[in-house]
Amino acid sequence: MKKSVFNCTLVFALFISTHAHANDGSQLAEKVYTVKEFTENIEFAKEVDEKCRNNPGELGDDPNCVNAREAVAKDRLIGSGDKDSFKSPSIN
Repeated sequence: MKKSVFNCTLVFALFISTHAHANDGSQLAEKVYTVKEFTENIEFAKEVDEKCRNNPGELGDDPNCVNAREAVAKDRLIGSGDKDSFKSPSIN
């Protein structure tokens, strides 16, 4: 009987601690956005990236932070994807 009460208490304590950690704000959202989704909405990606950079200790490894950072980096590297927006430098 004592073992059963102990096991129930242990399970309840684990449930409470897991639930509390899930709601502590250490993750940005329940949905994980892909790099492609962030690339399609680059302004949203920049907002998420900014939040992540302001709190890298808690959010640095968050999947949305990683994906937003990648989308923003790609946007900086290749621009908006408009073929006419990239002009190679001319050598004169």
